[in-house]
Amino acid sequence: MKEKFQKLIPFLLSVSVLIGAGVACQMTMEAMGTHQEIRDMEKTVAEFQQKAMMVNQAAFRPVRRSQVPDVQRRILGKASANGLYVQELHEMPKESDGFSYKMTASGTWEGTARFIQDFHAQDALLAIRFLSLGVENGSIITIMEYKIYTKD
Repeated sequence: MKEKFQKLIPFLLSVSVLIGAGVACQMTMEAMGTHQEIRDMEKTVAEFQQKAMMVNQAAFRPVRRSQVPDVQRRILGKASANGLYVQELHEMPKESDGFSYKMTASGTWEGTARFIQDFHAQDALLAIRFLSLGVENGSIITIMEYKIYTKD
């Protein structure tokens, strides 16, 4: 019986080594897969951060809702700086992606042209939706509907 057991020991050791090698190989493969997943995730995060940085540095992008009053002040300041008198300013019905306004202003042709040509507010994304020019008592009357786009 002792001989049979002694003959069985090398076989059992060989089987144990093969099982251990198989387990080690499987664990190595799983670890390599995990490392690849981590690298893929790091790459995705890095690409996202690069794109986010590019968007945040870009000119003319949507602003936060809390920044809309400041953007509006800058627009009105530019109107005043160009010699325009804002007669009326109304907020239009709210939209999910921004705020729209209707402004009526009067001034000289030169001031009106400069204001329209330079219609922006630092890096805020704006759009003129409607523009009408007319003459009343020697002044240019400008009726403009515009939108300030928001991102939240």
